[in-house]
Amino acid sequence: MDNFKQSALRWLNDGECLFKATRYGGASHAFGIAAECALKHAMDNLPGGDRELVNSPGLWVAPALGRRAFENPENVMAKLARGYLEGEDGLGFAARLRHMVEALEAHVQPDVVLIDSRAGLHETVAANLLHLNAEVFLFAVDVPATWEGYRYLLSHLAQLAQVSGEAGQQPVDWRERFHMVQARSSMSEADKHRFASRAFNVWVDTLYDELPPDELDNAAPAFTFDEFDSDAPHWPLSILRSDHFEALDPMVQLASIGESAIREAFGELFSGLNHCLALAEVDIL
Repeated sequence: MDNFKQSALRWLNDGECLFKATRYGGASHAFGIAAECALKHAMDNLPGGDRELVNSPGLWVAPALGRRAFENPENVMAKLARGYLEGEDGLGFAARLRHMVEALEAHVQPDVVLIDSRAGLHETVAANLLHLNAEVFLFAVDVPATWEGYRYLLSHLAQLAQVSGEAGQQPVDWRERFHMVQARSSMSEADKHRFASRAFNVWVDTLYDELPPDELDNAAPAFTFDEFDSDAPHWPLSILRSDHFEALDPMVQLASIGESAIREAFGELFSGLNHCLALAEVDIL
């Protein structure tokens, strides 16, 4: 068996030496390999071995930060900054992220992978949105700051290619994989329509195709929807505002929340997720 622990320590030491020598590209590459070796070492030492891990039901979590970050918080920001540097092999953050996810999928063989992207405007957000060929759920609270942030983000994405796909597969317009989610909703029809109108305005200005008036009759199919089209990506899946979840610590309090309260708040989102998964399964078949 490969000694991943020793390899991780060796690459970590090399990375630290390169970083001190201000060779940041090489340092980023070394740190990336160190992280990969450390992850493989952790996988190999999980209780029960590979077969039990694959066949064990449950929720497996790969945290972004761990014990060492908790014990040494002063080092976290510098390590995050190094993670975004391009390595000497030419691989950027997005490519390394995809390789890590694929390695975890090969090892655990999950039914579904959920990635909680960091909030805010950052290049790591774009990596999650476009480079993993995933269904993307854009969570929003109906306040002006939210819509300004999404206007910046979607305007940036609008400059990119409109279609993508794996070799041998039908190209997919990545915009079709985007779904708005309304957080802290009252679940009233007026509330949903108000949210949909504001989302629609952002999408019209950014991601929806614009057709000149003289081409409306003969134009090729365009990616655009009516304001209150419930099949449109700007039309939201809503999450009920509930006192149960306003200050919830799921590691401590989740067991005290009944299933009925969870479904009352998140039922519409769960239905939307199930629909997306069903469509994805059909595409695979």
